[in-house]
Amino acid sequence: MPLFSMEKKQLSHHWMAQLILIVIALLAIGGGKWILDKSLENERDAWQQRLYSQQEQQLQIALREVKESLLREKEKSLPLLNSNPSIKTAAQILSESTLTSVLFPEPEFGEQQGSWSSDEDGRDSSAAQLVTRSHEEEVWKQLRPRLMGQEGPPMKASFRYWLIEEAKRIRGEADPELQKLSASEELRASGSLPKRGISYHENHLSLWWSEEALINLFRKQGVAVQLGPSGQDLDLWQTQWKVQLAKQKQESPNQDLLFGFPRLLTVGALSGTAMILVLALSFWLSGKERQLARLRTDLAASVAHELRTPLAGQRVLLESLSGNLKQTEEERNEYVCLALKENRRLGSLAEQFLTFSRLERGKLSLQVEQVQILALVEEVLTDWRPHFAEVQISVPEHATAQLDNEVVTTILRNLIENAYKYSPDPKLLKMKVEKDEAHWVFQVEDNGPGLSAREKELVFRKFWRADKKLSRQTEGLGLGLFIVQNLARSHRGWVQVADSEWGGAQFRIGLQELV
Repeated sequence: MPLFSMEKKQLSHHWMAQLILIVIALLAIGGGKWILDKSLENERDAWQQRLYSQQEQQLQIALREVKESLLREKEKSLPLLNSNPSIKTAAQILSESTLTSVLFPEPEFGEQQGSWSSDEDGRDSSAAQLVTRSHEEEVWKQLRPRLMGQEGPPMKASFRYWLIEEAKRIRGEADPELQKLSASEELRASGSLPKRGISYHENHLSLWWSEEALINLFRKQGVAVQLGPSGQDLDLWQTQWKVQLAKQKQESPNQDLLFGFPRLLTVGALSGTAMILVLALSFWLSGKERQLARLRTDLAASVAHELRTPLAGQRVLLESLSGNLKQTEEERNEYVCLALKENRRLGSLAEQFLTFSRLERGKLSLQVEQVQILALVEEVLTDWRPHFAEVQISVPEHATAQLDNEVVTTILRNLIENAYKYSPDPKLLKMKVEKDEAHWVFQVEDNGPGLSAREKELVFRKFWRADKKLSRQTEGLGLGLFIVQNLARSHRGWVQVADSEWGGAQFRIGLQELV
C-alpha cells in the first residue's frame, strides 16, 4: 500500500476516533445533565406537592380560627351597638377589632352639648373652624375627641368624614384610629357596603370586614390566601366569597434530600472525565494532524484556560465530599452548590461551542414563534439581577414579535454576561427594547471601561479580547460577541456598538421579524 494512502487512512481514523469520542463526551455531559435535571425536577415536584398538602391543612385550621374570630367580634359588637348606636361606640369597636366598617342609622341632629353643637343638617361649625388650625397641637387635642365622638352631640357621617380627611391633609399625617373611623363613616354616609368581603346585618345595624382585613386575619394564622368564587367556603352569613391559597412562587430548599451524594458524584465524575478525555485527545491528535494546528494554538489554548478552573474546583469539591473528612450539614450543602455551579459553567461552555460550531458550518436553523418581548427579557434577567447593583429596563409591556426565542435569549445573555465581566463594582445595567421601521432593536448598556475606536472595529472578531491583561482575569473564550453578531445576521439584522452614557459600552442589536 502506498505511503500516501496509509497516511490518508490513518488521518481518517484519527478524525473518526476524535469524532466518536467527542460525541460520547457530549452525550455523557448531556445525559448527565438530563439525569440531574430530571432528578431535581422530580424532587422539586414532590417537595411542592408536600408543601401544598401542608398548606391545605394549615388553610383548614386557619379557616376555622378565622370563622371563630369573626363570630366572637360579632357577638361582642352587636350588644354594644344595640345599647348605644353612636359614633363613640363605633370608634371603640373599630379600634378593638378587625372590623372595617360599622353602619347604623343617622340619629336626630340639632343638639348642643357644652361648647359643641350640631345644626339640623348634622354639621358642627365650631369643629369646622378648628379643623383649619388642626396643625396646632393644642387645637388638635381639643378637636380629636370631638372627631372620635367622645364629646359633643351627634354629627352627620359625611360631615365627620370630611373633617377627618381635612385634618389629615392639613396635619400632613394620618391618625390610625381616625383613618379607620373615616373609612367607616364614608361607607355609612353612602349607606351601602362594597361587594367584596363579609358583612352581617341585623336590626338596621351592619358589620363589614373588607377583603384586606380577611386576608390579614389568615396571614396572622400563617397562611397566604385570596378571596374569589372558588375554594373553601367561608360559610358565614351567606357570603358568596370563598377562600383559597394564594399563588406563590415557592423555591425548593437547597438540601441533600434534593439530590443524594452518589447521584451528584456520579454526574460530576462522568462530566469531568468526559471533558478531560476530550481535552487530552485534542492535544494528542493535534501533534499528528496538521489541519488542527491553528485550533491548537487558538481554540484549544482558550478551552484549556476556561475549563481548568471549573474542572479543578469541581474535583476538589467532589474529593472533599467523597473523603473521610467530617463536614457539617451547612458545609456539605455549600460544597454541593459550588459543584453544581461549576457543572453548569461547563454546560454553558459546551453550549457556546455548539452555537459557534453551527454558525461556522452554516447549520443554524431558526425556530420562529410569537415571542412576548417583556416576558423574554424578564426571564433572561432572572439569574443576573442579583449580580448588578442596579438594573434599568424599558420594554413595551404587551409587545409581541415573530422571532426565534433561543436566538434572542442567547444574544441577550451574551451581552449581559459581557457587561458583568467588564464592569467594576457597583455594576450597572440598562436594557431597552424599541421598534423602528423594520427591526426590533435590543439595547444593552454597562458602566465598564468602554471601548476605543480601534477596539470597536475588532470587538466582534472571534477569540478577540479587549485587554490581554484583563482577559486573564475574566472568564470567556472571546466568542460571545462573535456569536451575537452572527446570530443577528441570521435574523436579517445588524449590530452596533457605541459609548454608554455611564462611560461604558452600548450595544444595539436590530432583529427583523420573520414570517
